[in-house]
Formats: sequence, structure tokens, C-alpha cells
Amino acid sequence: MKKIGDKTELSIEEAVEVAIHMHKKGMLDQSEAMYQAILNLQPGNLTVMNLHGVVLHQLGRSAEGLQKLEQCVAADPSYIDAWSNLGNILSQCGKLDEAESAYRQVLTTSPSHANALSNLAALRLRRGDQDTAIECLERCLEANPEHAEAWFNLARLYAHFGQDDKALAASHKAVEFAPTANALNGLARAVLHGGDVEQAKAVLRRCRALHPDDPISEYHLKLLTDKSLTEAPSEDYVRKLFDDFSAAFDSVLEKLDYRVPDLIGERLSALQRSWQSVLDAGCGTGLCGPHIKPWSSHLVGIDLSTRMLQLAQDRDVYDRLEEAELTAYFNAHPDEYDLVVSGDTLIYFSDLSLVFDSLGRTLRPGATALFTLEKLPDTSRDFAVSSSGRYRHSLPYIEQSISDAGLGISSIVEQTLRMERANPVEGYLIQLGKGS
Repeated sequence: MKKIGDKTELSIEEAVEVAIHMHKKGMLDQSEAMYQAILNLQPGNLTVMNLHGVVLHQLGRSAEGLQKLEQCVAADPSYIDAWSNLGNILSQCGKLDEAESAYRQVLTTSPSHANALSNLAALRLRRGDQDTAIECLERCLEANPEHAEAWFNLARLYAHFGQDDKALAASHKAVEFAPTANALNGLARAVLHGGDVEQAKAVLRRCRALHPDDPISEYHLKLLTDKSLTEAPSEDYVRKLFDDFSAAFDSVLEKLDYRVPDLIGERLSALQRSWQSVLDAGCGTGLCGPHIKPWSSHLVGIDLSTRMLQLAQDRDVYDRLEEAELTAYFNAHPDEYDLVVSGDTLIYFSDLSLVFDSLGRTLRPGATALFTLEKLPDTSRDFAVSSSGRYRHSLPYIEQSISDAGLGISSIVEQTLRMERANPVEGYLIQLGKGS
């Protein structure tokens, strides 16, 4: 018997079992401490070294986790699980070339390794290579027809290409093998694209029953049940939506001919002036950042999604990034910014008066704001919500909301913001100012 920790006498084997149990239960600090204690006694225990690397990453100590896993595969180059975990962490840290090399190392040893194929597919999708992603997923499902994550990702790809029947079939398979909240929400979307609203509501109710804390199904069920809904999505909804979407965000938008960053960049270039203190409100992965930075002395980005902010950090254009809700941040930073830019963020608000009131507080006298909104052609209504949870606003309502907040409109230009399911999404690029 050897002593592990301060209080309990365990054998190494027993200690490993306890540490793994705590890890699975989410007791990350405790499992990390026990893994370290075991390695102090048995530095060459590769099973524990592998798991220690994973838990260090989960605790936010990714550099240490990567070091452990690199030591692990150096000691045993055939250790597939360690290579797979190394690839996952590298991918999450944005080191895509190294992650792909790790996954391909797994496939060199085991060509039909289902998890490696699924992970490689997700990485190729992130890089905009949908064809290779589909090929990897199909190979994964040949090796393991019950691989739920592969079915889920394949459904997303089919939907992206407008292959609705295939997307629906793959979504059913994903739910059959693992009825997670993401899988059920995906099935609801696929069913809704087929026009069966009642069946979509039934799927969302099932998701609510199995996953009562899931904000996506909660809000989408409200959208389908209450056609007059004016309630904006919760912070939890927006955070989870974009955390889940972050990995493939840039590549998906590229395929949708996403024009918002370019439109903002063109407008700033046309103005030909610089601003001292600038805020990118709802910065996401930082797509607008490179277009804003040349015109700013100090650029701050805020977003609700931690994962989006991690990707924005990799662009190395922001002087500071902060996780924050937009209106709360505006209110907490009065008279601070000369320019506020917000691309494709205000579409998650129904009541724009709250946004423009708080925006007016954070703008300095004489400051400028530049943002986009989606167009609601029906001018008899203030706004309407789509099945995606995004809001469209009518032009008279936009103009009135800006005026009521004491702000002045410099320009409103109608633009095509992106394509969605082969249809153009029309909207407005709006520049407003705060009086001196």
C-alpha cells in the first residue's frame, strides 16, 4: 500500500479508479490533485499522464495539459487515446495544423478509428473543407454506425448544402444513439425545415423533458408556441448558441457570403478618420476586428461567448477582450467610447429602445456608432422574430427608436448582409451620432 494524498491509504490501482471516478463526476480540482499525487509516485504511468493532461486543460491550464500529453505520446507513440486527446486540445486552442497532425497520427495506427475520423471531420469543417469533412464522417459511420456525434455533424453539413431529406434522416440517427440537447435541437430544426411545426414542437418538448436547463430548446419552443413573442433570448441562450457554434463560425459564414465585416470596413474607410477609444460590441470571433483596428488607437471587444472570445484573441487585433452582455456593459461604461461598432448583434434584441438608450450612455459627446440590423419589410410592425431566434426590424421603428434615445442618424443604407439557404438576407448598415 502506498499513501496517496493526506488522509487515505490506497493502492496505486485503487487511487487511479478513485481519480477517474472524480473526473467523470466533474470534480476537476480533486481529480487533478490525485492524478498528480499518483504521478509523483509513478512518473511513468501513461494512463494517468494522459488523463492528467485532459483535466489540466479542463481547468484552464491548457499549456500544462498539452505538455503532459506531448510527454505521453513521446513515451509511447502508439498510444492512440493520448494522440486523440492531444488533437482535441490543440484544436480547441486554435492550433489546427498540429491538431490535424495528431488526428492523422491516430489514423496511421488505426485507419478506421471512429473518434479520430469524427474529430478530423469537425476540424476540416472548421477550416471550410466540407467535402473532406463529409468523407471523414461517412468513413466514421462505416466503422461505427452508432457514432452519434458523427450523425449530428453529418446532419449539419447536409442542412448547410440544402439536402433537407438527408439532414432529417441523419438527425433522427443522432437522436436515436444519443438524445443530447444539441441532437434534439438539431432534429427540431430539420423537422421545421420540412414544414412540420407540430412535430418540431414535440421534439423540443422532449428536449425540455430530458434537458430542462437547456436554453436553446426553451426559447425555440416559445418561438413556435407564441407567434407574438416579444421576449428577447436570454444571455444563457446567446452564450450557448455561440459557444456551440464557435468552432465552425468563420468557415460557415464564409460559405454564406457574409458581408457585414466588409461593409463596416468600407464605411470606416470612407469616413477617413481615426478614433481614440473604440468598442466592438458583440465581437464574436473578431471578424470585424481587422477592419476596425486601422482606425482605432485602442480597440476593446466584448461578447457573451467565452469560446468566441478565445478565437478573437488569436487575431491579435484587440487591446482588451471582455465577456459581457452588451447593454449592461454600455451602462457600466458611461461616456467612454468615441466609436462603437456592432455587426450582426442587435438582431438578438426585440426592443431596440433599451439598446439605443444604453448606447447613448457609453458614447462620448460627438461620438459615432456603426451597426447592422435585418430588414422587416412590413412597416406596420416594429419587429418580427424568425424561427432561428433572430429579429428583423422595420425602418420606421428603427428611426423612431434612435430619435427617442436622443441620437442622430447620419446614414442608413440598405444592404444584402449574407445568404441564407440560397436566399439573400436584406438589412441596413446604419451610422448614427451623439450630439456635442
